[in-house]
Amino acid sequence: MDATAQTVSCLLCILCSKSKKLLTAVETHIAMNVLFNNQLLYVIDYPGFDALEILDKRNGRMGLLRGATAYRIRGEFSQFLAEDHDQDEFEDFMDIYEAVLTQPVSRH
Repeated sequence: MDATAQTVSCLLCILCSKSKKLLTAVETHIAMNVLFNNQLLYVIDYPGFDALEILDKRNGRMGLLRGATAYRIRGEFSQFLAEDHDQDEFEDFMDIYEAVLTQPVSRH
């Protein structure tokens, strides 16, 4: 299993334990949408859990946001990504969310 699949598996376990819901293999495949992926950032939407995962590849940190916070940040990302930006603008935008990226990314 590659690092991305491991991260997704771990996050689905976290989401399942928090919601007390077990996912079947079919639900697991439907439960996530990759909104954005480049060399700096990975953003995944979990619509069934009203959650958003942000993984900052620059510093190996991630955050899992739920509810109103996920909704707000999902909108901010959509608006920002609707236009082209250079790398400096992109990094400045990502730095805004540094405070919510509290979990280190680890491989196991």
